[in-house]
Amino acid sequence: MAKDIESSYWLSTPEEPSARFCNFSTGGSTLRPAHQDWLNRNVVPILRGQGGYIVEIGGLASRLGAAALNERLGQARADAVKAFLEQQVQMTLPNVLTASYGENVSGGAVDDNDGFWRAVLIKLHQGVVVLPDPPPQIRRPPSMPAPLPKMYFGLGVKFGGILIGGTQTLEGYLFSVDDYDDQVHVEARIWTLGPGLGGGGNVVFIMAYGGTDKRGFVGTKFDGWDFAVSLGGRWGDAVKGVSKIPAIAKLAEVVKDGGKAAAVLKGAAKLKPGEWEKVAELVKTSREALGVDADATKPQLSVFDIPLAGGALEVSLYKWWGTVTTFN
Repeated sequence: MAKDIESSYWLSTPEEPSARFCNFSTGGSTLRPAHQDWLNRNVVPILRGQGGYIVEIGGLASRLGAAALNERLGQARADAVKAFLEQQVQMTLPNVLTASYGENVSGGAVDDNDGFWRAVLIKLHQGVVVLPDPPPQIRRPPSMPAPLPKMYFGLGVKFGGILIGGTQTLEGYLFSVDDYDDQVHVEARIWTLGPGLGGGGNVVFIMAYGGTDKRGFVGTKFDGWDFAVSLGGRWGDAVKGVSKIPAIAKLAEVVKDGGKAAAVLKGAAKLKPGEWEKVAELVKTSREALGVDADATKPQLSVFDIPLAGGALEVSLYKWWGTVTTFN
């Protein structure tokens, strides 16, 4: 089993430290305490010295999972290291470069999820303008990749009924499809117009996509026509399987009992890692059926009633408009 800190491919010296950070959690990008300690002892003091330097950070992933997901996961891990360094020195660091190798340089079988491959490579170069080539087995990306649009999914509740027109409050808790540790609390205000009856709260499935930064989702407007009888709307048979996960039944029971407190809803909507992994894979394979544009470059939000999971009956054919008020 790999140690949290292993030797990298490059020689490590006090002036030009180098290491391999291992044992990131599966699907996660959170630094381990040993990673943070090594950075604070070996890199942060050099960065604070304001000398000439370049820091290379390359994120890796095991071969477990899809290659595209592993590419994004490697980038998330590299970005997490850079974010920690910037937090420690309290400044932006343009000379700290991040890239993802994904699973391209990972060995082992496709089901080999050893912590050695769930890793980050880091190397600090003093006064280097032209970076040395890495060993042949590492493929350096030709250029630093542009930030990739993020995609989040999760559970929430719509409060408020519909007569001829009305308003509803949406609150939910979302997870990145690529990183379980990347979680979001979302709130939105929905205005409705159309015939309907009912009230109370309905459990919903939420998707947010197209933005590269969480702050960009605040103010996002979403609208459309919808037909809701808690029978699934646009949900296909495959996606209806989502309604069987335990967190949805738990959230529906909380809503039925009248729970509205943010802390109560968050606890009920929380997906366990195993649930997250199953739903993330379902989302990625059902995006077209859900009408999600995988190539969207602007923040967008989609909300779907979950079949038979609502705490209230709502039968409506209505036009709706919504605005995201919180996304953090």
